[in-house]
Amino acid sequence: MKAKFRKKLAAHYQLVCRFCPLYIYSVTICGIIITNDLENRMSMMEVVFKTQNLEQTEKLGKSLGKTLVKGDFIALTGDLGAGKTAFTKGIARGLGIEDDVTSPTFTIINEYMGHVPLAHMDVYRLDSLQELENIGFDDYLDGYVVVMEWADKVKELLPDDVLWIDFMVLDDFHREIRFLSDSPYYDSKLRELSI
Repeated sequence: MKAKFRKKLAAHYQLVCRFCPLYIYSVTICGIIITNDLENRMSMMEVVFKTQNLEQTEKLGKSLGKTLVKGDFIALTGDLGAGKTAFTKGIARGLGIEDDVTSPTFTIINEYMGHVPLAHMDVYRLDSLQELENIGFDDYLDGYVVVMEWADKVKELLPDDVLWIDFMVLDDFHREIRFLSDSPYYDSKLRELSI
């Protein structure tokens, strides 16, 4: 029953997006919130998932990882221990990387080679933007998928087109993972996500 209902909602969502491009609207369907403000020329898609365990968080990351290509930039924010590294492990699996993915808290950047290389960054311990520039941050922007934890600390250095993902601890097991896109490029990737 739920699957049929979700399909109907998804069909309704597609109709709203296809036939109402000239209006300001906000639609919430199965955790997807679409906002389009033509007056300010801003469009934003927000997708919210609630995971019940670490495995679901990793699976969600894997779902996103399967859609990523070199040059994509994923900016992670949120609580300590909320699942950012677990999510990144899932992204690595989606990219075909089998290496053990660990938090780069002290190394700042961990590189993983696969059919699409991954640069996993953690800028939590950086004291200045200059530190990130000094370690060759720009060198990773074209040849890798970049996943950066604590990206809100260095917003000034990030590319213009970034997929923001915020992690919130709900309790010992449950997490709320909020994806925010303001580009059609990442919007299309968000539509493919599943747990």
